Amino acid sequence: MSEIRTIECIVDNRTLILALDELYRRRMQSFEVNTLLPAAKAVAKVLDVEPCSGPVEGYYAETEALTEYFQFMRSLQQQGARSADKVEEMPEFRQLLKVCNAAIYGAGANHSGLLPSRHDPLYYALNSLPPDEWVLATLTELAANIAREKDDYSLVGIASLSQEPLLIAALRESCVLYGAVAAGCAPGVSPVQYQYIWKVDQEIEDACNRFINEFNALTQSDILPATADNAEYFYDAAQDADITGRCVRIGYDDSVYPTRHYHWAINDRRKVEEFWSDELWTTQRYCDEKLWP
Repeated sequence: MSEIRTIECIVDNRTLILALDELYRRRMQSFEVNTLLPAAKAVAKVLDVEPCSGPVEGYYAETEALTEYFQFMRSLQQQGARSADKVEEMPEFRQLLKVCNAAIYGAGANHSGLLPSRHDPLYYALNSLPPDEWVLATLTELAANIAREKDDYSLVGIASLSQEPLLIAALRESCVLYGAVAAGCAPGVSPVQYQYIWKVDQEIEDACNRFINEFNALTQSDILPATADNAEYFYDAAQDADITGRCVRIGYDDSVYPTRHYHWAINDRRKVEEFWSDELWTTQRYCDEKLWP
């Protein structure tokens, strides 16, 4: 009888955070298409607002429905706060407001428009420095300190606690708008058993669970708690995470003309590339023109 081989499957900070991002994206995309898109259309109709044009950021270029939602939301986000007088009693508007005002997108918020925009640790880090001092290492360290100071458990806040630019870039792209494996054995190969080992820092585990609790309540989702008992669940989810090519604009400098846009992107070596451009780069454009031209 063949000796059983044991393969250790480690769930560390990076694995858990990538798993959470993957689980979030699957569920959020469905919630956006099925619940938030009809709501955005209803509010836009009352305000006589058309969907915006221009670059479609993040994962919103993946399907026509997600693109439509992105375009309607961008238009609504451009409306002034006074527009709320016309729609404040609409349940559809209250649904959009509840999502846009959720702490899972940042500890702070700007309420100057029709819909609030959340401020995550990376936003605060960028705003604490002049644009000519925006550097990957500096922003990563600042964002981690700010996440702790503000008790931020947003997607970007959790990634910031890890102090890994790769995770910050990946999860920031996920929330740009406001992110069981069957093993077969070949003949003659020893049977395999998998041992799932939980090596997650308590600080990150706690932040993930706060995010999961609020996200599940907000979207009626079913993400399991981030605990050692669910190590296999999160390990498997992390294997599905495809973060190569994600690109997100995280800041801009309008003190010059034309305005310069500051981006973080994940290249084909799974390293973060920071770059400035006079144009806004999206994930789709970065993949088409820089990764696989």
